[in-house]
Amino acid sequence: TVADQQQDFLTQRRQQLDQLRSELEGKQQALEEKMGQLSQRWAEWHQAEEILSSRKADAKLQQQQIIAKQDRIQALTEQLQRQGNLHQQVYDLLNGSDKVRLSKKVDVATLEAMSLEDLQKRVADLERDLSKVSNFVSDQEEELNLQQQAIDGLKQKIAQASEFDRLQIETELADEQDRYQMLNETLVGQRRNLLEREETLSQHRAILLRRQGLAADETPVSAVDLEPLLNTIDSHRQDINDTIHQLETEVKQLQEAIGPTKTEIEGMVEAQARSRDEILQAEAEIDEQRTVIGRTTGFIELYEAMLPDLEGQLSQFKAALTTVSDSVAQFQEASDYQLQAIADMRHTVSNLASSAQVATP
Repeated sequence: TVADQQQDFLTQRRQQLDQLRSELEGKQQALEEKMGQLSQRWAEWHQAEEILSSRKADAKLQQQQIIAKQDRIQALTEQLQRQGNLHQQVYDLLNGSDKVRLSKKVDVATLEAMSLEDLQKRVADLERDLSKVSNFVSDQEEELNLQQQAIDGLKQKIAQASEFDRLQIETELADEQDRYQMLNETLVGQRRNLLEREETLSQHRAILLRRQGLAADETPVSAVDLEPLLNTIDSHRQDINDTIHQLETEVKQLQEAIGPTKTEIEGMVEAQARSRDEILQAEAEIDEQRTVIGRTTGFIELYEAMLPDLEGQLSQFKAALTTVSDSVAQFQEASDYQLQAIADMRHTVSNLASSAQVATP
């Protein structure tokens, strides 16, 4: 019947409402769990971000220490170069004046007693040795200049390089500066050796010329001995050089330490970026789930609002059907009574007619 169909419809809607409520409860529980997990993930992300910031600060401090030590190395290197210039000035003074000397290394009495031929041979040997040493020192001076040009070129690259490339170039610069200092220190000794040879040759020549009668005897003039000054310069240069080597060792240690730190920081930055993207994706999924829950809640509220009205209407419909059914039953009963009365009347009439026919003669 229509009432039964309506009742089935309402029963199905009620079951659907119960199912929606059950699904909503499950979705809300799942949402709460995901929100809790999301909150935990954000907390872990912020904690990792603090660690990353701390590592960056450590790396920055190490880099500042490296720069400070490199600046100190640069200042000491320039000071060392100034000492080298002073050494060169003393060298030029020794070459340009006979009123200064490096040290007393010639045994004049032995040269006076030597035969003139042997003295000439010794002077010739000294001249050949001096020529070789002079050429070698000249080549070393040229190599030192080229080394300085290489250092200047690397400094220009550092000024224009990125932070990543700068570390490698700084290592190359430190190596070039080491080679420069080693070459320069070697050259200092070679210059001094050259000066000593020049002075020795000069004294031999003077004695030879005098013995050959080519130079007049002169009243000896007291010469200034510059060896103590050179010794002081050399000692100061050695102290500076030792300090530079110590600083370079410290810089190398810091660079070796900061290399893995930078690699670690780069990995942490990438991991943080990936984690943040994943968390934002999870937030988007939660927002979508909230939307689904909102729609489900809307359906439930709609059903909850509609079903009581529909059930009331169905009850009214059933009551109306009952009333109609009762009226129909009463009508049917009255109709049956009327039909029975008519049948009884017909039967009576039939009986009366039959009796009348019998009574007629």
